[in-house]
Amino acid sequence: FGPVGIILVAMIGVGLAERSGLFGALIRKIVTVAPRKSMTAIIVTLGVLSSIASDAGYLVLIPLGAVAFHSLGRHPLVGLAAAFAGVAAAFGANVLVKPIDGILAEMTNDAIHILDPAKSIGLTANFYFGIVSSVLLIVVCSAITDWVVEPRFGEYQGDSPTAESQGLSAEESRGLIFALWAAVGILLVLCLLILPPGAPLRNPATGEIIGDSPLMASLVFLIMAVFLVTGIGYGIGARTL
Repeated sequence: FGPVGIILVAMIGVGLAERSGLFGALIRKIVTVAPRKSMTAIIVTLGVLSSIASDAGYLVLIPLGAVAFHSLGRHPLVGLAAAFAGVAAAFGANVLVKPIDGILAEMTNDAIHILDPAKSIGLTANFYFGIVSSVLLIVVCSAITDWVVEPRFGEYQGDSPTAESQGLSAEESRGLIFALWAAVGILLVLCLLILPPGAPLRNPATGEIIGDSPLMASLVFLIMAVFLVTGIGYGIGARTL
């Protein structure tokens, strides 16, 4: 059953990055530096992008959405709803290739091969549809949150936002810096393996990058490698590894 292998390989990298604390620190960093007026769209966008980390968005982003809104004096339940809309309602749409793409592609291929073993689809079969869907869902979820959900709650009358900082510790900040350099390093290596003529991840006969190429055949492994390296970089910097 193809999807089992796909998810196991992808979650080696994604799971390490999540357990090391990379996703939580990155989301909190974005929330603390985001402009007030764009907070709803940012929370929803992070929810949409969180599907790259499988279910981590449910655990990390939804409570942070409530915290972010409360820190701005907005109703925390509205922030929770915005985060939940981005994570759950838009789950599966993304501007990036994600583990669930591999699962769905393998399920589809298993069904296709019943009729024609020679035909298959790739991980990027829904790529452009996913990009357009992500933009549409971000706009719709943000608009509904700001124009429908929040007005029903009225002005927030709860406790005033605390003065306690929602920022990152020195270790977490150092971890993010290490993760950034790790990401730059592995992306540079991937560029060297993909972009030059005759590169090993191009089709050896046609030179294609997209389509029938080693790059597409190894995409799940490359996703795992990117998250594995950045997660290790964060873990070393933050001393959580």
